[in-house]
Amino acid sequence: MPRRPEGPRVVVMDPGKDARVEEIRRASELKDLQGFVGGYIERVASFPYQDTLWYEVYANEMPNEEAAPNRVVEGNLIRGPLVVCMIDRASGESIDMDIAMIVGTVKLEARWERI
Repeated sequence: MPRRPEGPRVVVMDPGKDARVEEIRRASELKDLQGFVGGYIERVASFPYQDTLWYEVYANEMPNEEAAPNRVVEGNLIRGPLVVCMIDRASGESIDMDIAMIVGTVKLEARWERI
């Protein structure tokens, strides 16, 4: 029987690397997201998935000038890692991404210029 995740899965995109799927713990969700981006998080973009479900893209709120360029998202250069989460806008809750949602992040990433 497959293991049930403790919390939602997110997609992490580090500069110069392929995207990877990570699991965050529901009890420490904000802390986990901050750990992936290396500081306070800032939403840099949102994209609809279906109905009230949206992809939310987060990056470091104040990236270090030395942080490696990552991707250009909606015309903005993102330095350092970024994280893509699935949010239910009706409830404000993070949603665990299933395979279709994770594959959808690949389609999103194809729209972004990779640095």
